[in-house]
Amino acid sequence: QRDRLATLGLLAASLAHEINNPLATILLTLESLAQRVPRLAEALRLCHAALQRQVGPEAFAELTEERERPFDPNDVDDLVDWLEEALGDARRIKAVTRSLSAFSRVDRTELGPVDLRLAIEHAITVAYNKIRFRARLVKDLSPVPAVLASVGKLAQVFLALLINASQAIDEGDVGGNAIHVRTWTAEQQVFAEVSDTGKGM
Repeated sequence: QRDRLATLGLLAASLAHEINNPLATILLTLESLAQRVPRLAEALRLCHAALQRQVGPEAFAELTEERERPFDPNDVDDLVDWLEEALGDARRIKAVTRSLSAFSRVDRTELGPVDLRLAIEHAITVAYNKIRFRARLVKDLSPVPAVLASVGKLAQVFLALLINASQAIDEGDVGGNAIHVRTWTAEQQVFAEVSDTGKGM
């Protein structure tokens, strides 16, 4: 079991590394486009309106009819939406690979100060696709002191809890179901809780 975990850890780390390199370029390109395309869209919209005013409606109609598909300023709005969606997906991939890197350390025994909320966020990132079709995820992650732990093993614990919670809830009523995750401190101790509205184990 230990050897298998070590192998899986190496595989996850290698996979995250291989994805992160091209992903960094993709993110940089998408972020640059997301900044510039809206300005370009506005400039095109102004040019479109100015040309229509300058040549008149009839001449403008003739100009656009000669094209196989006339320019429509709304097309650029779609382009902006597609860019934002692609950027969101790329950021999601980045978050997943970051979390994979955390899980790649699950076989290590070294303990150190760990931000409990970060370990939970790693677990949420990996489990989110299982959760989103079954329930709303409600987070109440209050700031807590660091705990002595292994971030990979701690994330694995919360991943198991979140998957169990999602499996206790049937698909089809996302709005009516919820998985709550919260952290808090009391009497110099750190607490975490995962609860759900499912039918139980």
